[in-house]
Amino acid sequence: MKFTIVMTVYKREELFLHALYTVLQQDYTDWELIILADGPHPSAEAATKLIKNDQYHAFWERPNLTERIHYHSCKRAPKGTVGNSLRRRGLKLATGDYVCFVGHDCLLDKDYLSTHKANIEKADRNCVSVVSALYWTEDSQFIYWLNKKREKKLPHGDIPTFVGKIPWSFTGQIDLEKAVSGELDLTCFCFPVIESKQVGVFSPDMDYAYDADFQSFSKLRAVAPVIFNPKVVAGHF
Repeated sequence: MKFTIVMTVYKREELFLHALYTVLQQDYTDWELIILADGPHPSAEAATKLIKNDQYHAFWERPNLTERIHYHSCKRAPKGTVGNSLRRRGLKLATGDYVCFVGHDCLLDKDYLSTHKANIEKADRNCVSVVSALYWTEDSQFIYWLNKKREKKLPHGDIPTFVGKIPWSFTGQIDLEKAVSGELDLTCFCFPVIESKQVGVFSPDMDYAYDADFQSFSKLRAVAPVIFNPKVVAGHF
């Protein structure tokens, strides 16, 4: 079973290298990484080149990094598309059986992929694997939505606010078959590639959709079972 990790990069290049390291340290090793930069990101491109050529001498147990890591500097996406067109391109380039979409501001535990793999092995056919992640955000719109749902105030300002473990439920029970937008984060998902292409995840009509990840999940859960592991194996900042 091969995983494709699609990592989108937009500004905040100081976070990118940390995210990249967490991919390299996965305890499940059959993966490829497709890095899609939204416009030129010189320091991210330079760091990727150094790692692919093993200039850091830190990943001797991860051979053939040149063949497994692919960096693409893409034309700057239109404002408001929030990386959706890049993810669609990543799906097209994916050669794995399953695809995970992460950002340059996501940190993965070393068992992120192996936890997804364990989920997938529980299903008798291709499935959508969901794990848990810790979530921080500066997004005032999201904070407002969360405050309203939880009926309590969360502090927020110039630094990311910790909002909790996702997926979450305001009723105390998590039912992913009935989950709504905002209760899940893209970092939690692992999508089967064949079915993702068939149903059109991150299709062009979603380019300006803030919840394109959830819309894509909804398309997939209509054709594939959802397997959930509540274990926290990632963080999104």
